[in-house]
Amino acid sequence: MFKILFLFISYSEIILHNFMNNFKKNKIKNLKICTENKKRIDYVKSYDDIEQILKIYRNNFKDSLDSELKNYLLKTPDLTYILYVDNKIIGYATFRLSTKLWLYSTSIVQEYQNKGLGKELLSYALEDVLKKTKKKNVFLIVNSANNARFLYNKLLFNEIIFFSSGKKIIMKKTII
Repeated sequence: MFKILFLFISYSEIILHNFMNNFKKNKIKNLKICTENKKRIDYVKSYDDIEQILKIYRNNFKDSLDSELKNYLLKTPDLTYILYVDNKIIGYATFRLSTKLWLYSTSIVQEYQNKGLGKELLSYALEDVLKKTKKKNVFLIVNSANNARFLYNKLLFNEIIFFSSGKKIIMKKTII
C-alpha cells in the first residue's frame, strides 16, 4: 500500500515539476492588459489556474475529458490563454499542436457569455498562437448544435467536413 501511495505522489510531483520547468523555460509573461473593465489575457501560470479552467470546463461541458485536458494543460501552458475580469478567471482557450494546429478547448463562464468576451479572447489567442507556431491554419471540431459555431464563423472559420451523421463539424481558419 505504501508503494502505491508513493508512486501516486511521485507521479503528481513529476507532473507539477514538469509544469514549473515548462513555465520557467518559456519565460511566460503577461500577454495583454486592458484597463477598461479590468480585463487581461494571460498564459497558464500556476496549478490553481489549471484547477479554475477545469472548473469552467466541468460547469459548461458534461463529458469526462477533464483529466485529459488537465494533463494537456500541465504539459503546454504556453498554448493556453486565460481571460481574466477583475482578476477572476472567466474563460480560456487552449490549442493542441501536432502536425496541425487545433483549437482543443475553449469556454467562458456562463454569466459572461454573449458579451463579446469569447470573441475577444479567441481573436487575440488565434493571432498569438499562429505567430508563435508559424502555422497558416488552425482547425477545430464543434458540435453542429453548439452556438459557438456562429462565433467561429464570425472569426472566419470555414466549415469543411461534417461527420457523425452531421452532428459534428471540422472547421478551418487560414491566415494568408
